[in-house]
Amino acid sequence: MLRDLGSREIEILRKLAPELGDSLGPAPGHAFKFILLPVSHRIASSSEDFEYLVGLVLEGKEDIRSLAEGDLEAFLGVVNKRLSAEKTREIREKLGLVEPGQ
Repeated sequence: MLRDLGSREIEILRKLAPELGDSLGPAPGHAFKFILLPVSHRIASSSEDFEYLVGLVLEGKEDIRSLAEGDLEAFLGVVNKRLSAEKTREIREKLGLVEPGQ
């Protein structure tokens, strides 16, 4: 299911995946399911952008299961380093990779 991106998501996507160009406009057919897939090799340089993206993952609005092989663990490593082990654990729980509270 596709969703309409909010202005913050569009801003981040334009910054990190400029090759998408005008396909990010409000025209029908330009909705995306997730933004992390097209930017998976360009982790946000802004800590605010990165925290926002992690928040979307925790809300279930971004799916990191579809990232390329190895990118999930790399993403979780960055979450652990830049945010906290707690956020990393929350994401792992959300994905069913660990039992809640472990």
